[in-house]
Amino acid sequence: MRSFGVAVVRVRAHAGGTVARIEVEPDDVSTVLAHRIEIDRAVRMCGFTFCSVDLAGFGSGRLTELLTVRARS
Repeated sequence: MRSFGVAVVRVRAHAGGTVARIEVEPDDVSTVLAHRIEIDRAVRMCGFTFCSVDLAGFGSGRLTELLTVRARS
């Protein structure tokens, strides 16, 4: 990601490690999408089945949001 100029990135594993959710700064989402083929290939080489980009962008505390949703269900 840094080779594409993306400085802030977080990858979260979901669904038992089959889904990688990529978070970057909102201004970098278009860069990630422009390099989606290379990124998807690299993520799959790490053992993930699916690769997704969080369109809301990077944000501290995002995992807390997910836990809150699960607690309500």
